[in-house]
Amino acid sequence: MKSTSKRWLVTAVAALSLSVLLPPLSSVADSGRPQYTEGTIEAVNLSEREIGPPDPSGIRIVNTLSDSRYTGGMEGPAYHAYIQRLSPDGSGSFHVLVRFVGTLDGRRGTFVTEASGHRETGNPSDVDWRIVPDSGTGELVGASGTGKVITTDDGVVRYKLWFRLPRKAASTN
Repeated sequence: MKSTSKRWLVTAVAALSLSVLLPPLSSVADSGRPQYTEGTIEAVNLSEREIGPPDPSGIRIVNTLSDSRYTGGMEGPAYHAYIQRLSPDGSGSFHVLVRFVGTLDGRRGTFVTEASGHRETGNPSDVDWRIVPDSGTGELVGASGTGKVITTDDGVVRYKLWFRLPRKAASTN
């Protein structure tokens, strides 16, 4: 796999839905204050499988599975499933779902993110994504937010996340 394809794929990996805004406080039961975090994403494993026979136009549909590691405000592994339409020049559209397993703001659990996008050949893709509503588990139940994945010129993949977590229940002693 070419380096630019791999960087794009890693960028899309963290990705989730274009032009989505944080939900208003009233849409998340007992939401905490809006928060921000950032960090990096490192690809750990990648496999792809072309779907269907070769197309005379050269357009390919590819299913890609990858594992990655998030560091920073999100700490832990993530598992990505992509479906991509790729033109012969490497441009194309994609859809991705990601299961994150780890901690966010020190709280442990899982959640799913989603994204769709398009990339042009030779250009890093900046991808907008969102946490899928009602996908949180453990201490991340009720998590909501949107993020951005950015691939730098030197190939480092960074993420930014604007999020909300429900307030922790007051302990009763």
